[in-house]
Amino acid sequence: MKRHLLLLALLFAGFFASAQEDTAVKGTVINVSTSRPLENVNIVNLSQVTGTSTNSKGEFEINAQANDTLHFSYLGFKSIKVRVTNDWIKFGTSQIELTELALALEEVVVNQLKLTGYLKVDIAQVPIRSNYRYSISGLPSTGYEGGQSKPGAVSK
Repeated sequence: MKRHLLLLALLFAGFFASAQEDTAVKGTVINVSTSRPLENVNIVNLSQVTGTSTNSKGEFEINAQANDTLHFSYLGFKSIKVRVTNDWIKFGTSQIELTELALALEEVVVNQLKLTGYLKVDIAQVPIRSNYRYSISGLPSTGYEGGQSKPGAVSK
């Protein structure tokens, strides 16, 4: 009798251990208004901190256990959290629907820039420094010597 109870206890222990294993949860993410699949939707399992994204057909597959929470997010759509149920694991795939965000945009006014004239620069009047010293803030007033610009010259 003790052997039968021990065998029965080990059988149930193995059953409960296998119930906690990760299973692949599959599904499809679609747009509610158009009923078309959404590509590259981010899916994160908040309980295990793992993630994936949907393919071009809106399909995804992620490892999860029962009662894990999946977070679905996509730019321009309302993010949702969905709890993984035993029915979802048992029946395979599920369809997740995302709704678009309706954001009101503020009015933007663009005014025309009125130019009254133009600037004429004579390149001959631009001063040219021939001593190769440049003033850099924080250095002494003598400045920085740039060295010679000839090939093979050593800069100082």
